[in-house]
Amino acid sequence: MLAINRRCRAFFIIMGKRGPQPTPTAILEKRGSWLAKTRRGEPIPTGEMSLDVPVILKDIEAVERWNEVAPQLKNLGVVTLVDSATLIRYCRYWGLWCRQSNREDGERDEQLFDRYQNALIKLEKELGLTPASRSSIRVPEQKQKKDKYIRAI
Repeated sequence: MLAINRRCRAFFIIMGKRGPQPTPTAILEKRGSWLAKTRRGEPIPTGEMSLDVPVILKDIEAVERWNEVAPQLKNLGVVTLVDSATLIRYCRYWGLWCRQSNREDGERDEQLFDRYQNALIKLEKELGLTPASRSSIRVPEQKQKKDKYIRAI
């Protein structure tokens, strides 16, 4: 994009970032990657995401999807309060996609259906909901706490 600054009468080019998006540090840590230790100064979101169904979700399919996915993603530590808007958007698109897919072939708007489907695929990759994106996430095994007073006989 070419931008013109009228005061200085200068031209400069505004460009987007090159290459693929960086993998979030939380995912790198779960993979056990050494790159996670090299990242400093990355903001760490605080606050827990509520599992209550957001008011904005009106479709039955969207609410059902929220109830299926939100607890699992929260338990895995993939989403926090900051990421809840992405999850809400995913559930809304899910509801709209379901509504379009349940229509008869003559009534279905194929362009709209494809647009919802492409948006869902992108959001699923962001949230780790596809087999390929999920395969790259490693969750550390949780060790069982042993009571120091109970010994196996």
